[in-house]
Amino acid sequence: MKIRGRLMLYFSIALLTLSFVISSLFFIFFSYYNLEHHKIELFDRANRISNIVAQVVFENQQINQVDEDDCNNTNDPYYDNQSDHNYSNNQGNCNSQNNPNRSYRKNQKNDPVLPNQQNALMRGKHKTDGIGHRLGIYMNFLDNLMQSDYWLVDQEMALITRGNKQSELNLSDLPDGSDLLIEQALNGESAYGEDLSSFLGSRTMTIAVPIVTSDNAVKGAVLLHEPIQIISNTSKQALKILLISMPIALLIAFVLAAIFSKRLSDPLHKLAKSANKIGKGDYQQRSGIKRNDEIGDLAASFDQMASDLYIANQNKIEAEQRRQNFLANISHELRTPIAVMRASLEALADGVITEDKTIDEYYQQMINESKYLERLVADLFELSRLQDPDFSIQFENTDLHEICQDALEGMRALATEKSIKLNFEKQGSNFSIWGDYARLRQMILIILDNAIKFSPENETVNLILKNVDNKLLIMIQDHGSGIPAEDLPFVFERFHKQTTEENKKGSGLGLAIAREIAKRHDLDISVESSIGKGSLFIIKTA
Repeated sequence: MKIRGRLMLYFSIALLTLSFVISSLFFIFFSYYNLEHHKIELFDRANRISNIVAQVVFENQQINQVDEDDCNNTNDPYYDNQSDHNYSNNQGNCNSQNNPNRSYRKNQKNDPVLPNQQNALMRGKHKTDGIGHRLGIYMNFLDNLMQSDYWLVDQEMALITRGNKQSELNLSDLPDGSDLLIEQALNGESAYGEDLSSFLGSRTMTIAVPIVTSDNAVKGAVLLHEPIQIISNTSKQALKILLISMPIALLIAFVLAAIFSKRLSDPLHKLAKSANKIGKGDYQQRSGIKRNDEIGDLAASFDQMASDLYIANQNKIEAEQRRQNFLANISHELRTPIAVMRASLEALADGVITEDKTIDEYYQQMINESKYLERLVADLFELSRLQDPDFSIQFENTDLHEICQDALEGMRALATEKSIKLNFEKQGSNFSIWGDYARLRQMILIILDNAIKFSPENETVNLILKNVDNKLLIMIQDHGSGIPAEDLPFVFERFHKQTTEENKKGSGLGLAIAREIAKRHDLDISVESSIGKGSLFIIKTA
């Protein structure tokens, strides 16, 4: 399976798991919240009923106004028109803010008894006929108002009056243990439970609150019942909506996951294509991916690797070219002395040369050619060692001024042969340098040897040592014939040499060795020259 398919699979599993967890948590918490919300509402309704029953029934007050929540009841006989005291239907009078005729008032002794009230008298059978009368009237009002089943219990628990025109109960009618809620309410405590579920025929939530008068006397209790099924239906409806919404949300999430997975996988495809091209030798191939994330870091590392491979390949090509040039040059350099030695030996062996003087000249020629070969091999060996990264040189804190003086002394005899004056000039102080004394001396000797070699007799070679802003500078100047401009870029290349009489014994490796020594010491070496004006070699610290 490709990475895009894996990403889609992982996204799908994650989304399905998340959806299942969210749905489960939502259903659990919503069901709990819904149950608690209904419980609070039932407590609130029960407390309001309890307060009104205490006022109307036990404190001889008649209520002429109901809460705004009760305004849908159109059969309330307790609205009073203050102008004529006629009981009327409350339809159209539910605006508590704008109807000034709605009020509470005390029950008047001579108030007429309405037919509804007369019928309700039979439902209030308390010990006091007045209380029973008022209770029956108010229960008739509650029957029209309440949707929940409710009970009113007297203080002695002798009689349980049931709402919605149901028959009354005695305590003995209840199952064992189900009277605990009633006892708590009659003791002045609000209570909640499901103990009456078996009696009511279904799982039911019951709220019990005491009926307390203004003098804190408990006169009875109000019990409200609401089936749990009603509450569960709300939770199930919410879950149904959630389950309908989930597939839509998952579909949208799946589309987004497909888009995002494509965005993640496309750069990897680009990297794979670039890797294939690099594997086929196209080291200039780059991914072209610019991102500020892990994939961007991978692409940057990949491009850096490709760049390094390109450089390494170029170095390999250049090294191979140098090797071929080296073989060609060394073949050329070796061919001439070997040919001379062979010809001399053949002439001597064949007896062509008979004169002693001429024979001695031939021998001297062969000795010179062998010395040249010896020097050439030594220079090649030295150059190869310096170019080998594993070849170590001995670095130490040394004095460049002392090295220059030592090199001048070493070349003084050669300069004297041509009546050349060696002039040394020092500017500044503190010429300490971290390097190999012998190799630095060798570098200066090579350049001084060239300067003396290409200078005419009775000339001057200048060596100037400077310290400018803690940067060391060596300048070696001659007054020879100079170097042609076209040859300047190749002065430090192997086997590059001027084919002049002065340089007929040169191997063409001296300046190449000097450059390698300078590289090992992080020194910059360069040359300035003009035909007929001589040359100036400059060595300076980085």
